[in-house]
Amino acid sequence: MGTQTTSLYQTLGGQAAIESVVAEFYRRVLEDPRINHYFLRVDMEKLHAHQTAFVAHLLGGPHAYMGRDMAEAHVELHLSKSDFDAVAGHMVAALERHAVSQVHIDAVISKIAALEREIVHK
Repeated sequence: MGTQTTSLYQTLGGQAAIESVVAEFYRRVLEDPRINHYFLRVDMEKLHAHQTAFVAHLLGGPHAYMGRDMAEAHVELHLSKSDFDAVAGHMVAALERHAVSQVHIDAVISKIAALEREIVHK
Protein backbone atom coordinates (compact mmCIF):
# COMPACT_ATOMS: atom_id res chain seq x y z
CA MET A 1 0.00 0.00 0.00
CA GLY A 2 1.47 3.40 -1.06
CA THR A 3 1.43 6.54 0.97
CA GLN A 4 -0.12 9.70 -0.38
CA THR A 5 1.29 13.07 0.60
CA THR A 6 -1.06 16.01 0.83
CA SER A 7 0.41 19.19 -0.66
CA LEU A 8 0.20 22.56 1.06
CA TYR A 9 -2.02 23.58 -1.85
CA GLN A 10 -4.53 20.88 -0.90
CA THR A 11 -4.15 21.48 2.83
CA LEU A 12 -4.91 25.18 2.46
CA GLY A 13 -8.06 24.43 0.46
CA GLY A 14 -7.04 24.39 -3.20
CA GLN A 15 -7.46 27.03 -5.86
CA ALA A 16 -10.33 29.00 -4.32
CA ALA A 17 -8.49 29.32 -1.00
CA ILE A 18 -5.26 30.39 -2.71
CA GLU A 19 -7.14 33.03 -4.72
CA SER A 20 -8.72 34.36 -1.53
CA VAL A 21 -5.41 34.49 0.34
CA VAL A 22 -3.74 36.29 -2.57
CA ALA A 23 -6.59 38.83 -2.69
CA GLU A 24 -6.16 39.53 1.03
CA PHE A 25 -2.38 39.68 0.57
CA TYR A 26 -2.62 42.35 -2.14
CA ARG A 27 -5.21 44.33 -0.18
CA ARG A 28 -2.66 44.57 2.63
CA VAL A 29 0.29 45.28 0.32
CA LEU A 30 -1.54 48.11 -1.44
CA GLU A 31 -2.37 49.72 1.92
CA ASP A 32 1.28 49.64 3.03
CA PRO A 33 3.09 52.92 2.24
CA ARG A 34 6.48 51.20 2.65
CA ILE A 35 5.92 49.09 -0.47
CA ASN A 36 2.75 50.11 -2.32
CA HIS A 37 4.72 52.40 -4.67
CA TYR A 38 6.03 49.27 -6.42
CA PHE A 39 2.48 48.63 -7.65
CA LEU A 40 1.48 52.08 -8.92
CA ARG A 41 1.68 51.22 -12.62
CA VAL A 42 0.75 47.56 -12.35
CA ASP A 43 -2.34 45.85 -13.76
CA MET A 44 -3.47 44.42 -10.43
CA GLU A 45 -6.04 42.08 -11.96
CA LYS A 46 -3.35 40.50 -14.11
CA LEU A 47 -0.88 40.43 -11.21
CA HIS A 48 -3.45 38.80 -8.93
CA ALA A 49 -4.02 36.02 -11.47
CA HIS A 50 -0.29 35.62 -12.00
CA GLN A 51 0.50 35.56 -8.26
CA THR A 52 -2.31 33.09 -7.62
CA ALA A 53 -0.83 30.75 -10.23
CA PHE A 54 2.64 31.18 -8.75
CA VAL A 55 1.57 30.56 -5.15
CA ALA A 56 -0.54 27.58 -6.19
CA HIS A 57 2.46 26.09 -8.00
CA LEU A 58 4.84 26.90 -5.13
CA LEU A 59 2.54 25.07 -2.71
CA GLY A 60 2.23 21.96 -4.86
CA GLY A 61 -0.83 22.76 -6.95
CA PRO A 62 -1.64 20.79 -10.08
CA HIS A 63 -0.69 23.38 -12.71
CA ALA A 64 2.78 24.35 -13.86
CA TYR A 65 3.91 27.95 -13.36
CA MET A 66 4.51 29.60 -16.72
CA GLY A 67 5.88 33.00 -15.62
CA ARG A 68 9.37 34.44 -15.55
CA ASP A 69 11.82 33.22 -12.94
CA MET A 70 11.97 35.23 -9.74
CA ALA A 71 15.31 36.93 -10.41
CA GLU A 72 14.26 38.11 -13.86
CA ALA A 73 10.88 39.33 -12.61
CA HIS A 74 12.32 41.36 -9.73
CA VAL A 75 15.79 42.56 -10.74
CA GLU A 76 14.67 45.96 -12.05
CA LEU A 77 12.67 46.69 -8.88
CA HIS A 78 15.81 46.82 -6.71
CA LEU A 79 13.96 45.36 -3.74
CA SER A 80 15.64 45.51 -0.34
CA LYS A 81 15.56 42.97 2.48
CA SER A 82 13.09 45.21 4.33
CA ASP A 83 10.82 45.26 1.23
CA PHE A 84 10.97 41.47 1.09
CA ASP A 85 10.23 41.19 4.82
CA ALA A 86 7.25 43.56 4.52
CA VAL A 87 5.78 41.52 1.69
CA ALA A 88 6.36 38.26 3.57
CA GLY A 89 4.70 39.79 6.63
CA HIS A 90 1.62 40.58 4.58
CA MET A 91 1.50 36.99 3.36
CA VAL A 92 1.64 35.80 6.97
CA ALA A 93 -1.20 38.17 7.89
CA ALA A 94 -3.28 37.04 4.90
CA LEU A 95 -2.81 33.40 5.86
CA GLU A 96 -3.71 34.17 9.49
CA ARG A 97 -6.83 36.01 8.29
CA HIS A 98 -7.85 32.79 6.54
CA ALA A 99 -7.36 30.73 9.71
CA VAL A 100 -4.33 28.83 8.43
CA SER A 101 -2.53 27.05 11.26
CA GLN A 102 0.86 28.32 12.38
CA VAL A 103 2.59 25.13 11.25
CA HIS A 104 1.21 25.62 7.73
CA ILE A 105 2.02 29.34 7.74
CA ASP A 106 5.59 28.43 8.67
CA ALA A 107 5.71 25.93 5.80
CA VAL A 108 4.44 28.51 3.29
CA ILE A 109 6.85 31.18 4.51
CA SER A 110 9.80 28.79 4.36
CA LYS A 111 9.03 28.25 0.67
CA ILE A 112 8.84 31.99 0.11
CA ALA A 113 11.99 32.65 2.16
CA ALA A 114 13.87 30.23 -0.08
CA LEU A 115 13.30 32.72 -2.93
CA GLU A 116 14.79 35.73 -1.12
CA ARG A 117 18.14 35.63 -2.93
CA GLU A 118 16.35 35.72 -6.28
CA ILE A 119 14.05 38.59 -5.28
CA VAL A 120 16.22 40.95 -3.22
CA HIS A 121 18.56 43.01 -5.43
CA LYS A 122 19.56 45.92 -3.21
